[in-house]
Amino acid sequence: MSSVPEKHKSSVIVYCLLLCCVFTTRLLAQAPPAADTFVSSATPRVNYGSSISIVVGPGTTSYVRFNLSGIPAGSSIGKASLRLYVDAVAKSGSFDVYQINSSWSENALKYNSPPPVLGASATGGHAVAIQAASGNQFLLIDITALVQGWLNGSIANNGIALALTSTNGSFAFDSKESLLTGNGPELEFVMSGGTGPQGPAGPAGPAGVQGSTGPQGPMGVQGFVGPQGPPGTAPANVAVTNAANTFAASQTINGSLVLGAGGGIQFADGTAQTTAAASSGSGGNCSAFEVTSSSPVVPPGYVAAGIQTAGNVWFPMAPMPVGSSGLAAAAVNGKVYAIGGYSGGTTTSSAVAVDSGVAAECS
Repeated sequence: MSSVPEKHKSSVIVYCLLLCCVFTTRLLAQAPPAADTFVSSATPRVNYGSSISIVVGPGTTSYVRFNLSGIPAGSSIGKASLRLYVDAVAKSGSFDVYQINSSWSENALKYNSPPPVLGASATGGHAVAIQAASGNQFLLIDITALVQGWLNGSIANNGIALALTSTNGSFAFDSKESLLTGNGPELEFVMSGGTGPQGPAGPAGPAGVQGSTGPQGPMGVQGFVGPQGPPGTAPANVAVTNAANTFAASQTINGSLVLGAGGGIQFADGTAQTTAAASSGSGGNCSAFEVTSSSPVVPPGYVAAGIQTAGNVWFPMAPMPVGSSGLAAAAVNGKVYAIGGYSGGTTTSSAVAVDSGVAAECS
């Protein structure tokens, strides 16, 4: 196993110490003193704000206030302890830690100021005994409830007071101005919560695997066809084809070119239908007939005359039971009825629905 080179050992030690500090600060926190002093009835006009000690004895009380600005907002305290270093014991005795109910100034406080008002015991009435053996030792005193009140704002942070609970006793602790040992009063507490500042955002992680697409569902059944709406209005300059029309100029009807002024019809398939001529009343010619874009052929039994009309589509129908001449025709509800006439000199009476469109009477 290789060993760490001698020149790198100091760096490793420093690194380990830094790691220990990092993990320790996650559990423990400290608050330094912001002010400390004491007052004495023996010297009522003297201020001891610059003294290297804070003293407790008959007629002598010490005051300490801590700086809590370094505690994160919303912190929860599991335990808070007052740490004091005993630097001298003139006479054994006992003291307690008290809440202070009014403000005070380190450099102005004197016995005849008068000193601030003391509140309830911060230890719950558990006085601390001091003996000769306590000299040059640290004391840790639990004042958790008071510190929690300071942090949540329910108690004003006016600090603490150290005062005798016994008849006799005289001892001193290091102040924040101590030059010999430098162990001034300090507040130590265990953090059980609190939110630190938010760290920088980490790099984005890789994209997840895209899920598979499920099979497409079957096509639904086609719905019913709704009723046909009413016919719309014919566009401008387009002839209506459900009635007879005579065109003086060319028109386009259903894709077919109607050549006006007797020119005939040019259909979309390229075929043409010439115009019809008026019947002379003899020779079996019809007085009129119908031509359409879908059937540019004159219906059987009709002869082209001189008048061109455009109307509905011709459809072949069942022939009349008996051939007739001189019959009469009329259009009713979209059908053409042929009525009466002569057949071989005999008057006939029949009615046949021929087609919707323009009826033609033949002679």
